[in-house]
Amino acid sequence: MKKLLVSGASYSANSGDMVYGGPSTNGKPIDHWATIIANKNNLEPLFTGVSWSDFESGVFLAAGRIMNDPDITHCIYTSTYTFVHHLQEENKKTREELIEIDGQIRAETNAHKDFLGKTRAIFNKFMPPLHNDPKKRLLGTTQWISHRPDQFEEGELNPTSKWGSEDIGVSTKSDKPTDKEGRVFIGVVDEEFYQEPVYKRYLRFYTSLAFLKQICEQCNVKLLYVPIYLTDSSMNMSITQTQDWVESWDLVKEVFGSIPKWNKMYRERNWINTASHFDEEYHNIIADKFINDPFNKEWIKQKDEE
Repeated sequence: MKKLLVSGASYSANSGDMVYGGPSTNGKPIDHWATIIANKNNLEPLFTGVSWSDFESGVFLAAGRIMNDPDITHCIYTSTYTFVHHLQEENKKTREELIEIDGQIRAETNAHKDFLGKTRAIFNKFMPPLHNDPKKRLLGTTQWISHRPDQFEEGELNPTSKWGSEDIGVSTKSDKPTDKEGRVFIGVVDEEFYQEPVYKRYLRFYTSLAFLKQICEQCNVKLLYVPIYLTDSSMNMSITQTQDWVESWDLVKEVFGSIPKWNKMYRERNWINTASHFDEEYHNIIADKFINDPFNKEWIKQKDEE
């Protein structure tokens, strides 16, 4: 069966309640909007979303899955913030270890002559395995989930916030264990936030998405970019709203009409505490809007149907 890859941040993963039927779903599992879209079009959904993912890690996982799975024919890539980024915490390498890893990768890439072969060899060095449990697989790439902030500020989704620090909590200083691949620093109170040149916060979006687009083209996979921005700050994704170089669908505009209306609904329905960030009603509404969009109807078709 052909597959729809759903990758990016936490919007590209099911929550535990959705998969296992927790209290918020009245004990019954519900379908993610991408699952509904996939089922409607005879595709198998494959979720690789990473909660608190940055652009590089989300794209890394998406590209890695695409290069290794010829059954993937479509990819929906979601994102929220441009300035979130992984930093090493538990898995720091010494100089000697880095030299050894580089030597291993050099030997493995030398066995290939083409771009895809060399790139696949590098990516497979770091790709986490898919869960064997089908239910756990719906939760996305849980091996790479970086821990969330300890606390949330009052008034969680303040529409007037420009960077979002008032919206989602700013500090990642925590005694909670982090994943093995990195740690996310998302806020203005973290010293590491200021160590990165500002231009890289914007370049990250362009270089990562352009790379994923190239991988999709080489592997004959249709890519659709779905930005889900929380404020009108350029760091919070406004630079992604009018991209004429990659096919995209503006979920916020098409489903909610505007950022303030989206934020209002987000607060009222307490979606911040649901990993997939929508309830059953809105997973169905989003899927319906997507399925009935004229452009999306053509995009979701298989190559032999066009």
